[in-house]
Amino acid sequence: MNIRQKKILEAVIKEYVDTAQPVSSGALFKKHKSSASPATLRAEMKRLEKEGYLYQPHTSAGRIPTDKGYRFFIDSLMTSKELTVREQDVLRKNLLPEKTIDHLMLKAANILADMSSNLAISGVLDYNEPEFYKFGLGRLLKEPEFGYSSQLVEILDYLDRNVEELFDIVHDETIGVYIGEENPIKQMKGLSMIISGQRLKSGKRGLIAVLGPRRMKYDRNIALIEYIRNLLDHV
Repeated sequence: MNIRQKKILEAVIKEYVDTAQPVSSGALFKKHKSSASPATLRAEMKRLEKEGYLYQPHTSAGRIPTDKGYRFFIDSLMTSKELTVREQDVLRKNLLPEKTIDHLMLKAANILADMSSNLAISGVLDYNEPEFYKFGLGRLLKEPEFGYSSQLVEILDYLDRNVEELFDIVHDETIGVYIGEENPIKQMKGLSMIISGQRLKSGKRGLIAVLGPRRMKYDRNIALIEYIRNLLDHV
């Protein structure tokens, strides 16, 4: 992929994340004041579509990123994001005073859902008995990708019945990012998931995760999870 194509793919993804609408070459030209003409942008977007990075839902519509497009963006184009001083302060003030693991993980899921604007899950595995907290289900209902669809019903049913399977795919030292069809849980292949495991000071296993549409703000959500992980190490 050449430099111009990388810039176009990045611009399409960022625009789609913000608007949830297919992105046209004309819209890119107007918003980004590209040195390339709309015709050149359109030709490059067609090449990106041919290579599997973009998808055109309708012949008269613009294009949206594919799972492959998002993966390339995360691995090769996305820069790490730092939380603001105020956001860091909010997280510290909410999490550091907690004295029990249950209250800590409950608060972590609650504030993560609020700050990410996605569904957040936290969990603790204690002697093979998992305890989970979920916040932000209503946020998925508001996303145009889901609404009250059968896909969302399947996701919610899974979270009610089998959420402990998340411990089978999480690693204690790394943050996993699963986009759409990459998701190891088949009921969740319609969304993206960022998940991290952690060995707590008590010796118990913990996890935190964010679930949302493919067009979620990956850089921000990763930054939130990384910062919460760091706080958990000090509680």
